[in-house]
Amino acid sequence: MPLDERPGLIFLYFDEPDGIARSYGPEHQETGDVVNYLDSVLGYLRSEIAELECGELVNLIVLSDHGMGPISPDKYVNLEEHLKEEWTVSVVGGSQRMAKGGDPRTASLWHQRPFSGYCCGRR
Repeated sequence: MPLDERPGLIFLYFDEPDGIARSYGPEHQETGDVVNYLDSVLGYLRSEIAELECGELVNLIVLSDHGMGPISPDKYVNLEEHLKEEWTVSVVGGSQRMAKGGDPRTASLWHQRPFSGYCCGRR
C-alpha cells in the first residue's frame, strides 16, 4: 500500500480474557488457556509487523482496561441480600437504579451501578 494511503492509526480490540475470567475466575485453567492463546496472537501480530517494509516505524501499544483478582468465598457478600427491592426505581439496560426514599420521580439517585448478580468483598 502506498505510504500516503496507509492508515496513521489502527485500533484492535480483544474482548477476552475478560469474559472467560468473569465466568471462571482469573486463576482458572480456562482463563489461562485464553491468555496463552491471545499471547500467541499478539506474538504473531508482532512478527507480521516486523516483516513489513516499514515495520521498524510501527509503534505497538498494548493496553488493558482493568485488572482482575481472585476472591475468597468466605469474603463473598451477595448485595441482593442487603438491597431492598423497593429501592429500585427502574431497570435500564439491565442496571437497577435505587433512590433514597420518597417519590422516585423526585428522589435523588444515589446508586446507579447494576447489582443483580454482583458481589463485593469484606476486607
